[in-house]
Amino acid sequence: MSGRGWHRFDFLKIGLDDDRDARVMVAVLQADLWRRFAPAVIAAILLALLGRIPEAIIWMTLISVNEIIEVNLNRALLKNPAFRPRILYAHLLNWVCGGSMWSGLAIYLWTSWNTAENLFAIAIIIGGTLHVAFNYSDWWKGAFCSMLPLATGLLVLPTMVVFGEADVTYKIVVATCFATLFYYAVTTTNKFIRKQAELRRAIIEAASANKSKSAFLANMSHEIRTPMNGVLGMAALLDETVLSPRQKEMVDIIQASGDTLIRVIDDVLDLSKIEAGQINLEIKAFNLEDLINTISATAEVRALEKQLLFVRDVDAAQALCLMGDEIRIRQIVSNLVSNAIKFTETGTITLRVSTQLDEDAQTVHTAFDVIDTGPGISEYEQTRIFLPFMQGDVELSRIHGGTGLGLSIANQFAQQMGGKLSVQSELGKGSTFRFSCVLPVATEECADGRTCRPVTEHKTQPVMAPDLEESFTILVAEDHPQNRRMLELMLEPLNPELIFAVNGEEAVRMYQTNKVQLIIMDIQMPIMDGVSALKAIREIEAETDKRRVPVIALTAHAMKHQVEQYLADGFDDHIAKPVRAVDLITKLDQVRDYHTP
Repeated sequence: MSGRGWHRFDFLKIGLDDDRDARVMVAVLQADLWRRFAPAVIAAILLALLGRIPEAIIWMTLISVNEIIEVNLNRALLKNPAFRPRILYAHLLNWVCGGSMWSGLAIYLWTSWNTAENLFAIAIIIGGTLHVAFNYSDWWKGAFCSMLPLATGLLVLPTMVVFGEADVTYKIVVATCFATLFYYAVTTTNKFIRKQAELRRAIIEAASANKSKSAFLANMSHEIRTPMNGVLGMAALLDETVLSPRQKEMVDIIQASGDTLIRVIDDVLDLSKIEAGQINLEIKAFNLEDLINTISATAEVRALEKQLLFVRDVDAAQALCLMGDEIRIRQIVSNLVSNAIKFTETGTITLRVSTQLDEDAQTVHTAFDVIDTGPGISEYEQTRIFLPFMQGDVELSRIHGGTGLGLSIANQFAQQMGGKLSVQSELGKGSTFRFSCVLPVATEECADGRTCRPVTEHKTQPVMAPDLEESFTILVAEDHPQNRRMLELMLEPLNPELIFAVNGEEAVRMYQTNKVQLIIMDIQMPIMDGVSALKAIREIEAETDKRRVPVIALTAHAMKHQVEQYLADGFDDHIAKPVRAVDLITKLDQVRDYHTP
């Protein structure tokens, strides 16, 4: 605090920053009650042992009153989020009183000139100073008010010696020792409090930056997925036309490149959410055999494309029904298999699954080993291969591409579910990646061990339209012109009547003036977003007794928790961008099939 600040009495001004810091400090005080009260009880016991029983009783009475006031002030501040400066001023006054009681006790003991009591007094001053410095540094004004009486006591003790009847040399020694102690206590405490404040600000800024980063990545994901929706959608439509071999190759490259870009976006978002602690496991029942079959079906096709042999080595206990996050387990194992296929040019890819049932604990130790005959990984690269953006051999990475995020994300997921991801490899002799975890047996959901099915990303109910006449009208709300044209081309096989809106407000207006059997609603649009437009449509339905029109969300924000929120908001289903023609037609065929005689 500068001198000019002191002249303006800035210390006496309580602002919102003080309120924020005080709440942090008070939360510490609330949890620290017994640790504060215990030394007070010990001090009373020592006073009694020294023959000062009346002083011990007075001491405990004063301290108890101070702590009762403290607890009530703490509750008053923490229970009410409103900014109330009076509560903060009352806290400061109470802390001054509390510090004064400890300092007063030290001064009282010092006056006895008894060695034991003098040491007791010094211990009170030093202990109190350290306690305030290390525990109450969240609000510097509170720390100052708590420290001020103790610092004053530290000055009073040598002063009493200097003006007493002791020898001059003794006075000089005591005064020098206390002056040095006072200097180091004040300066060290001040530095520590400042560093704590800087650290707290840095943590707040880091949290804010992380939140901004997550928002930026989410927005960038939307901005990239939206044009990619047009690119991949048009490429898929073009692929269904008659093409020459050269044209077919070009379309395949467009689709493969677009899919790669989408996977990179998904990996970056996953890593960001893991760092922010926003990934939660979805523990549900799943069938281990079904999971293995799903992974193997995809792996066999990809291995065949590279003329590799894919081998399944699964023990007899695979037909278990377990509790766990099937989506994350499949993501981990699929990543290991995908990497093995990508980096192996000739030979075999083996997926080995072993299980060990613990009947007492009703858990299963499950291990997925992915073994390849690829180039292998050096010992040095093995130590850092699970770090973000780290890859093995640089030349191989240039040839095969990738961001180096897949294994890092898989490792984070494995750790989150209490599992482990490891690698054993030797250059020129291939690699073995193992994912192991312990999963409970799903005894209730799958009593026979075979009744559960793979867990899907989300549960949706079939979208059903109201009774139709000859016409079948779909309202499409999408602000991107290329995406509107792409949806129009994708919907041509169903031969519907299409009405287009470029924002949510226009979609609501067109719904009111047209007989619409189905709405495809983009989420992020100008003027009025898709969620707000849906709420307006539902309100109109409730007011006019119209039959509920099914609304499908069209969104680039397709994370699991986002999809669940859309369904909770009232959407009947969702289609993720980039839109696949087969997914779109499948959703709409549910409506057409419902009304086919």
